[in-house]
Amino acid sequence: AKSFGRIADPRTQHVLIRFLEDEDQDVVREAALALGELGNESSVTPLLEKLIDSNQNSMVAIVRALGSLGSNQSVLTLLEHLKTEDLRLQKEIIVALGKIKDERAIPAIKDLILDASLELQHDGVRALGEIGSANSLDTLAVLLETGDRSLRFPITEAIGKIGSSDGQSSLYQLILDGDLEVRQRAVIALGEIASPDAVSHLLKLVNDPDKTLRSNVAESLGRIGNQDTILPLIHFVKDPEIGRAHV
Repeated sequence: AKSFGRIADPRTQHVLIRFLEDEDQDVVREAALALGELGNESSVTPLLEKLIDSNQNSMVAIVRALGSLGSNQSVLTLLEHLKTEDLRLQKEIIVALGKIKDERAIPAIKDLILDASLELQHDGVRALGEIGSANSLDTLAVLLETGDRSLRFPITEAIGKIGSSDGQSSLYQLILDGDLEVRQRAVIALGEIASPDAVSHLLKLVNDPDKTLRSNVAESLGRIGNQDTILPLIHFVKDPEIGRAHV
């Protein structure tokens, strides 16, 4: 099965699907991973059927393959298996749901990560960012207030990917965070959202000692691009560490 996967030829698909019925779970695992790499959505149904009667290692591989295939057909089955107490399988399912980007997964992910291990919280936050719905912002705000500080960067990234102005209040808090990387990512996220309301908050950072952060501010102001950004951008033209070409 692994050799067929390395060939990456669509003609091997029917052989790999037969390998899913092999008694050797190592063969099943390699066949599932190979089907995921081939990327043919017609593999989804046999993979879902096999998910029911496989051991843990094979289930993890099947879920990973379903995530790679990215079919909405997988969502309800994956959500049912998300109820497992197997943390490794939960992790793979959350990652897969993030790749599939179906909003039906949001309530289950939100419920799970509020009271999950830190590792699962990181995976859940990233998945919510990949799905990209403003319906996730309330949970991200709760985790920002009550969760571990290591969640601040992925939360900031997720809010930027969601791209809704409803997430800006959290970003206004994060651009003043004690972690420089969090501040930089929050500034970038405000540029991704590109709401004029962010200009006054970004202006507080035009003289920040970190040149990378100032560069991020200039880029975000440029993305927003209204009349209020003209004078600040002229200020950055005179900044020798940023340069006129960048502005």
